[in-house]
Amino acid sequence: MEGTSVDRGQLVKAMAKIDAEVRDGLKHGHFEITITCRIANKGARELVVKAGKNHRYLIAEEEANAQN
Repeated sequence: MEGTSVDRGQLVKAMAKIDAEVRDGLKHGHFEITITCRIANKGARELVVKAGKNHRYLIAEEEANAQN
Protein backbone atom coordinates (compact mmCIF):
# COMPACT_ATOMS: atom_id res chain seq x y z
CA MET A 1 0.00 0.00 0.00
CA GLU A 2 3.05 2.26 -0.38
CA GLY A 3 2.25 5.62 -1.87
CA THR A 4 -1.48 5.30 -1.20
CA SER A 5 -2.96 8.63 -0.12
CA VAL A 6 -5.48 8.85 2.67
CA ASP A 7 -8.54 10.94 1.76
CA ARG A 8 -10.41 12.86 4.41
CA GLY A 9 -14.05 11.92 4.80
CA GLN A 10 -13.52 8.20 4.17
CA LEU A 11 -15.21 7.27 7.44
CA VAL A 12 -18.32 9.18 6.38
CA LYS A 13 -18.30 7.40 3.00
CA ALA A 14 -17.83 4.00 4.66
CA MET A 15 -20.68 4.60 7.11
CA ALA A 16 -22.95 5.72 4.26
CA LYS A 17 -22.11 2.53 2.33
CA ILE A 18 -22.85 0.33 5.36
CA ASP A 19 -26.15 2.14 5.92
CA ALA A 20 -27.12 1.76 2.25
CA GLU A 21 -26.26 -1.97 2.20
CA VAL A 22 -28.28 -2.69 5.35
CA ARG A 23 -31.29 -0.73 4.11
CA ASP A 24 -31.13 -2.43 0.70
CA GLY A 25 -30.85 -5.84 2.35
CA LEU A 26 -33.84 -5.16 4.58
CA LYS A 27 -35.82 -4.04 1.56
CA HIS A 28 -35.04 -7.30 -0.27
CA GLY A 29 -35.53 -9.39 2.85
CA HIS A 30 -32.05 -10.92 3.00
CA PHE A 31 -28.43 -9.91 2.95
CA GLU A 32 -24.96 -10.79 4.16
CA ILE A 33 -22.39 -8.18 5.05
CA THR A 34 -18.91 -8.51 6.51
CA ILE A 35 -16.86 -5.61 7.84
CA THR A 36 -13.15 -5.99 8.55
CA CYS A 37 -10.51 -3.52 9.62
CA ARG A 38 -6.75 -3.55 9.97
CA ILE A 39 -4.06 -0.99 10.70
CA ALA A 40 -2.21 -0.06 7.50
CA ASN A 41 0.64 2.36 6.77
CA LYS A 42 1.15 5.35 9.07
CA GLY A 43 -1.64 4.20 11.39
CA ALA A 44 -4.38 4.52 8.79
CA ARG A 45 -7.26 2.07 9.07
CA GLU A 46 -8.10 -0.08 6.08
CA LEU A 47 -11.82 -0.82 6.36
CA VAL A 48 -13.34 -3.34 3.96
CA VAL A 49 -17.09 -3.75 3.56
CA LYS A 50 -17.96 -7.02 1.83
CA ALA A 51 -21.50 -6.97 0.51
CA GLY A 52 -21.62 -8.64 -2.88
CA LYS A 53 -18.50 -6.67 -3.81
CA ASN A 54 -15.59 -5.47 -1.71
CA HIS A 55 -15.63 -1.77 -0.88
CA ARG A 56 -12.32 -0.56 0.56
CA TYR A 57 -11.83 2.63 2.57
CA LEU A 58 -8.52 3.97 3.88
CA ILE A 59 -9.30 6.07 6.95
CA ALA A 60 -6.64 8.38 8.43
CA GLU A 61 -5.71 7.65 12.05
CA GLU A 62 -6.81 11.17 13.03
CA GLU A 63 -10.22 10.66 11.43
CA ALA A 64 -10.64 7.24 13.04
CA ASN A 65 -9.84 8.66 16.47
CA ALA A 66 -11.81 11.91 16.14
CA GLN A 67 -14.57 12.52 18.68
CA ASN A 68 -17.93 13.49 17.19
